[in-house]
Formats: sequence, C-alpha cells, structure tokens
Amino acid sequence: MNPMQKTTPKGYNPYELMSGLQKFIRRSLEKEALFCFYEMESAGLYPHARNRLLTIIYEDVSLGNISLTNSIGILIHRMDEYYKKKDGAWRLVLGNIILQACRGGKSRIADQFVCTVAAMMIDGYRVDFDEHDYVFDCHTLKGKKMGRGYDHFYNEGSKIIESNETTDYWQEEQDYSNKVEAEGFNVLDDYTLSDIELQNKKGLFWD
Repeated sequence: MNPMQKTTPKGYNPYELMSGLQKFIRRSLEKEALFCFYEMESAGLYPHARNRLLTIIYEDVSLGNISLTNSIGILIHRMDEYYKKKDGAWRLVLGNIILQACRGGKSRIADQFVCTVAAMMIDGYRVDFDEHDYVFDCHTLKGKKMGRGYDHFYNEGSKIIESNETTDYWQEEQDYSNKVEAEGFNVLDDYTLSDIELQNKKGLFWD
C-alpha cells in the first residue's frame, strides 16, 4: 500500500500534512510547520517531507531570502547524511531550515514567473529573434553569414545590461493561467507542445 495513503501515528492524512507544511511556512508558523515534518517522518515519510520542503524553499522563499535559497541543496544533503546515519543532528538542520524560512523574507516570484511564461507560451507567446538581432553573433551560423566577427561580439554580443524589472508576476500569472486553463490546458505540462499540437488541442483545425 502506498504509505501516503495510510494515516500517520497521530491519525493525520499525509497529504494534508504536506499541505500544512507549506501553508504554515507561508504564514510563518514555525512550530506547526515542524510538527508536520516530524509527523510525516514518524510515518516513514521522510523522503516525501524533505522533497516537499525543498520545493517550498524554491517556491515560497526564493528572492525573499537568497541565502537560504542558494544553500538549501547543501542543507538538505547534510540533513540526509545525518538521517541515514541515524544521527539526531538531522533535526538541527531541519530546525534551521524551517526557522530561516519562517522568520526570514519570502517571495513567490519564481513560481509566478515560471507559470506566467509557460501560460504565455500556450497562449502563443514567441520571442522574435529579429527584434534582438544581437543574438546572431559570430558563434551562430546566421551571424557568420552576416559577416559578424569579434568586433560585433565585443560591442554587442558581450554587452551586459542590468535589469530594472520590477514585475512580481502575481497578476500576470492569474490572468494567463486562468485563460489557458479555461481552454483545457495544463500550464506546467502543455507549454512544451509544438504550435501544431497546441492548435490541435484548441480545436482550431476542426472549425
């Protein structure tokens, strides 16, 4: 039987515990979040809990706490090592992760960003490289045919421009995701479809 389908020692549904772990971190409820992880671990669901925790940091902490976001892979690896050795220090690593996630800054911008662009692609968004023709430098076949050498690369291809983008993608995600989901698409799966596959799924060829 799938262990996720069995109630935990204290009678909780594992899927609700995973949801609780994420929602409590989002709301900075550290004791409740740690309880959810402990309860899943006691039910033999440590791998499920640690995978969810990793996703939570990337999804809900992100740019809000760049230090934690950049170090979470190392922290999870260290926690795993302790856990495999049955060394209780894994709880210290876990506690540090949850405390940093709850007490530090949080941002959902990365999740909103990836969902927005995926939904835009389903809705027909494409990048016109001709509008960004610096892409065609001496490292591309088209750039070579255009006679572009290292002068072009040094002056255009290697140019760095700092971002002044402030969009948080919150409204964009809702607008685009609602639109394509209403048409029967799955935002994080169907963006990989070709133009023809998208048109077929929309039924445009059957009008």
